[in-house]
Amino acid sequence: LVMFPETANMPTAMSWHMAARLCNWYHNGKVNEAWAFETGAYDTSTFVQLPDGSRLDQLTRSPGARFWIPSVDEWIKAAYYDPNRYGHGVEGYWQQPNGTNQPLISDYPQNGGQTNAGSGVDIYTVMAVGQYPGTQSPWGLLDVSGGRIEWLEDPVDVLYSRDRQHAGSFQGQSLYMFRDPIDLVLRGGARAEDQALGIRLAAAIPAPGSVLVLSCCTLPLAARRRRST
Repeated sequence: LVMFPETANMPTAMSWHMAARLCNWYHNGKVNEAWAFETGAYDTSTFVQLPDGSRLDQLTRSPGARFWIPSVDEWIKAAYYDPNRYGHGVEGYWQQPNGTNQPLISDYPQNGGQTNAGSGVDIYTVMAVGQYPGTQSPWGLLDVSGGRIEWLEDPVDVLYSRDRQHAGSFQGQSLYMFRDPIDLVLRGGARAEDQALGIRLAAAIPAPGSVLVLSCCTLPLAARRRRST
């Protein structure tokens, strides 16, 4: 059931705590029971704010988590790492999140654009996910550039709270805030944990060598859908 079908493919926005509960729900097989949201990847009983403003939040995923909010290093690796960067079997990192070192073109897809981050796209233009299928990371990730800022698992101590970092360039940035190069991924900025940001979940895929996959989620109200890599 989708309450508003026209929003079914729009990027998700939610708080970090809600994203953690979503991971629990996926971890528990998407069972529509309250317990399925409470534990698994993250123990929600730790989501407590103390009188001094500090938090008791579980800082990292539980051992054996099947889905989780990626760390900054996992996010960067999924966006920029290429096992064949310098030739077959010679690994390395690209500067840009599309497997190149050339800055992405900020413009609409119909104009040959590669991202909706930057000044080439109106900040008030709402775009569904997957509008730039030709812009993918070496692992096949879509929408690494543009869209919404995304939550990360790593905490940053700011004003005695354990706010999480966020990553990625986002739609509506000015040209001077176009943070696509790997050395400009946001590591130090923190947001209040109840702010609505985008999410991209990580999952361990049972396979030889165990492959890490990151998926950009869309979840408008009752709609549950995620972009597969």
